[in-house]
Amino acid sequence: MSPDGQGEGGRGPRGEDGGGGEHGPYGKGGGGHSPHGKGGGEHSPHRKGGDGHCPHGESRNEHRPYGEGQDEHRPYRKSCDGHRPHGEGQDEHRPYRKGPDEHPPHGRLVAPLGSAIAVGSFPLGDGEWFARHEHGAHQLAWAPHGVLAVRAAGRTWVLPSTVALWIPAGVPHATGATSSALLRSLYFWPDRCPVTWDEPQVVAVSGLLRELIGHLAQDADRIPADARLRAESVVLDLLRPVSVTTVRAPDPADARARRVAEALRADPADGRTLTEWGTVVGASARTLARAFVSGTGLTYGQWRTQLRLQAAMPLLAAGATVSSVARRVGYGSPSAFVAAFRRGVGVPPGTYFARPGGDG
Repeated sequence: MSPDGQGEGGRGPRGEDGGGGEHGPYGKGGGGHSPHGKGGGEHSPHRKGGDGHCPHGESRNEHRPYGEGQDEHRPYRKSCDGHRPHGEGQDEHRPYRKGPDEHPPHGRLVAPLGSAIAVGSFPLGDGEWFARHEHGAHQLAWAPHGVLAVRAAGRTWVLPSTVALWIPAGVPHATGATSSALLRSLYFWPDRCPVTWDEPQVVAVSGLLRELIGHLAQDADRIPADARLRAESVVLDLLRPVSVTTVRAPDPADARARRVAEALRADPADGRTLTEWGTVVGASARTLARAFVSGTGLTYGQWRTQLRLQAAMPLLAAGATVSSVARRVGYGSPSAFVAAFRRGVGVPPGTYFARPGGDG
C-alpha cells in the first residue's frame, strides 16, 4: 500500500483559474505550504465565508478534493466494479455523472481558524467518483450512509458506515460511491497530528466516533473553540485500526485474458473453466493461466475469488442477504461464500458489515 502518483491541479471544477489551491489540505502544487504557515494565513482553507459552504462558482479550489487536470476536477461515472465505462484512451479522462450537470456536487467544509481537523461533506451519486488526486493533509474518508470505495496503490477498499479509511498526505487516490453516499472527509494537518501511519489504513467507526464527526461537521460558530479542540483530541484517540485485507482483482495485461476478465466482471457467477474460456478467446488453458499469473500476480482461481468478493461487497453493504449474494456472485452455498470472504478479507461478512453499535 505504498504511495504513488501525482498532485492536484490548480483549476476549478468549471475550468476557471483557482487561487491558492495547493496550500490547503486538498492538494499539493507549487507552494505546498502548511495551512498555518507562510503568507499570514491567506493560503489556508480556513479563510472562508461565514457559512463554510463551497458553491460551484468559487475560484478557490482548495475547498475541493479533486484530481489533476482540467476535467479531473469533476466526478465521473464508473461501473459498480470501479472501472470507467469507456475503457482506456481519450474517453477515460472525461467526467461521467448522472444527469446533464457535470460539475462537482455542492460540498461543504467546516474548518475554523486554529482547529486541527477540517470536516468536509460531499454528496456522491451511485457510481460517481472523484478522479485520482492527493491531499497535503491526512484524510479520513467515511460515509455515514451509503457505501464508499477508495482506490489507491493498486488496491480497492469498499467502506460501509462501520469503517473509514485513513489516507496519508501525499497518497494519490480516487474516491467514489458504490451506492448513493455522503462522503464525509476529515482532514488532519500533519504538523498537528500524532498519527504516524504512512500507508492507507482501515479504521473502525464506533458509535462515539460517528457522533463526534457529526458534531465537528456543524457550523463553526456553533461550537466554542476550546470545546472543538477537546472533541478533536478525542477523535484522534478513537482512531483504531482494523485488521482487514483489501480485495484486489487487477486486469491482466494479455488481451485474451483481459477479455475473460471483462466477461467475469459483467457476470461474476460465470463458472466456465479456463479450457472453456480458451475456446472463446482463442488461447489454450495453459496460456490463459500463465497470463493471469504474469499480469495480476494471482492464479485464475485466486483472481476470480477476489473478483467475486469485490462484486459482493456493495451488495452486502446495501443489505442483501448472504445467501442471495452468494448465489449472485457464483457460490453454491452461503457457507462456501462466508468461508471465502473470511479467507479473503480477514473477517466474516457479518463482522465487516455490522451495523454501528456502542462506543467501542
